[in-house]
Amino acid sequence: MIRVGQIEIRFRLEAAQTGGHFTMFEYLIPANARVHQLENLGVVDGRGLSVITPGLLGPVFFREVADVLNVGGPPDIVRIGAIMRRHGLRPAQQGNP
Repeated sequence: MIRVGQIEIRFRLEAAQTGGHFTMFEYLIPANARVHQLENLGVVDGRGLSVITPGLLGPVFFREVADVLNVGGPPDIVRIGAIMRRHGLRPAQQGNP
């Protein structure tokens, strides 16, 4: 289990197990928490299951992001962007929907 702030992530399948085709993980979003643009406004925790193809985002990505975000204070956007690019993602530019 990887914890990023209040969010818990549990990997079910990693890219190495699927020939790099996809990863699958579930996540727990506590009640009254926000993730990106998702909000759980209920009174019970919500769970989600994600499948990402190709399998770019594995446990290493989330551990690296957790190491940056879990230190407290405002997030270091430059470091998060570098982690994203290293894992094949392209950060959205601020101000773009």
